[in-house]
Order: sequence, then structure tokens, then C-alpha cells
Amino acid sequence: MMRIVTLIFPLSLLTACSAKGNYPSLSPRPIEQAAKGMLAEIPVAPQAIAPSDPKTVTQIAAFVDQANIGHRAFGSALADAQSTITKNAGAKNGTDGWIANQVALSRVEVSRGPIKDAQAGLDALRNAFIMHGPSADQQQLDKAVADVQALATVQRDRFDALEGAVNAP
Repeated sequence: MMRIVTLIFPLSLLTACSAKGNYPSLSPRPIEQAAKGMLAEIPVAPQAIAPSDPKTVTQIAAFVDQANIGHRAFGSALADAQSTITKNAGAKNGTDGWIANQVALSRVEVSRGPIKDAQAGLDALRNAFIMHGPSADQQQLDKAVADVQALATVQRDRFDALEGAVNAP
């Protein structure tokens, strides 16, 4: 063991030795030094916030109303579907009960349309804000998007639970 250490130690000292030479430096090159001022970022003036637009406010309110009306319709369709699915619990694939459950599930899925349409409309408004710059209506739009998204999440969760009940063995 001692013999191996005696051989390895002197070899490891040799690795620290290097020949003198002109190696590349990691310092900036002269051309990079000369271009230093040219590479600075151009300051961007802040965009002015556009005043509130009554048309945009009306559109936001209309999409929120559409989502709320759609959510109530979803609740009604969900209750009907739950009744049908409870009545046909355990129906085998291809039977009349199973078909009734699938139709009820489809009706609930269709009733989610108004929420999805409202989300699409609010997304279009958000894209317009991105394209045309900030607006005083941005905060109202953000709140509407969050509210509609919350309704959509509730609908998705309830639909998934209902679908799971239909597809349960």
C-alpha cells in the first residue's frame, strides 16, 4: 500500500506543472471592450395606461353574466343527471340504463358550454390588452377571469365526479 502512495504522490505533483505559453485569456477582448457602450440596452419608455372604455366594461360584464347564467344551467343539468345516474346505478355497458346515463352525462357536458365561451371571450379581451397596451380596465378583467375560472373549476370537478360515478365498475 505504501508503495502505491509513494508512486502516486510524485505523479500528482507533476500535474500542477505546465509549460509556459500564451494561453487565451478569459478577459474581454479589445473589440469587446470597444463595443461595451454599444451593447447597452435601449431604455424603453413606460406605456401610458389607456383610460377605461365603457364598451370593454360592458363586454366584461356580459361575459361574467353569461358565465353565471351558464353555471345555473349547469347546476340544473347536473341535478337531473345525478337523478338519472342514481336511478340507473350499476347498469351494464350497452343496456338502456347505461345509455340513459351516457345521455345525461352528455347533457351536463353540453351545459358547460357557456362557461367555456365566456372564458374564450375574456381571453380575447386579455389578448387585446396585450396587443394595445395596458388599460384602466385590466384589474376588472383580471377579477372577471379569476371568477369565471373558479366557476369552470367547480364545474370540471363536479363533472369529473359524475363521470367517475357513471364509469365505476
